[in-house]
This record gives sequence, structure tokens and C-alpha cells, in this order.
Amino acid sequence: MDEVTDPADQDAIVEVAGVIFGLFAEMFRAIPHTREIAHVG
Repeated sequence: MDEVTDPADQDAIVEVAGVIFGLFAEMFRAIPHTREIAHVG
């Protein structure tokens, strides 16, 4: 990110990263699990 100097490009990178993070969060939330196995170490 330090090498990207255009503020618009930086904003686009941050926006895409947020969208990707949200998609991964939705994917992990969609994995069925039960409370009994949620904390298996």
C-alpha cells in the first residue's frame, strides 16, 4: 500500500479489501456447526 500513491487507488484497494473480508465472513458464517464442536481444540 505504501507504493500506491494515488488516493483514489488507495481508496479502491481499501474498499475491495472490505468487500472480500465481508464475503469470507459470510462464507464462514454459512458453515453449519453445533455449539459442542465449535470450540474443539
